[in-house]
Amino acid sequence: MKKNLIQKLLLVLFIALSIALIVVLSIVLKGPDYTHNYKGKVSCIVCVTGNPVELSETDQANILKLMNNGEWEYDVVNCGYDYIFTVENKKIFYQSELGNLNDGKDFQHKSLSDDEREFLNAILLDGVS
Repeated sequence: MKKNLIQKLLLVLFIALSIALIVVLSIVLKGPDYTHNYKGKVSCIVCVTGNPVELSETDQANILKLMNNGEWEYDVVNCGYDYIFTVENKKIFYQSELGNLNDGKDFQHKSLSDDEREFLNAILLDGVS
């Protein structure tokens, strides 16, 4: 009887450890979630001149949508940048020719689609004084 009870306990332990291993592996293999939910005021400067870019509330909302849409990827893209956004005390570096956003604090980047890049560039060019 003791032998039967020990076998059952070992089986339950084996199943519990197997489930724990499956959960851990699924988290590790999926990787971290690089989606964002940037909020609040967005400010921007032109890198070369340091001049501010005037952004309306609508412009800021549209920029946040672009930043929050889709996933960011781990790593930063090593390219020159034209603009620096500040959102939630984070600096997001933007390269307008390729449409790359780099969040150096969280060490990740996002590449905008051609349409998104053109839309953001139009907002920025309109706000440069």
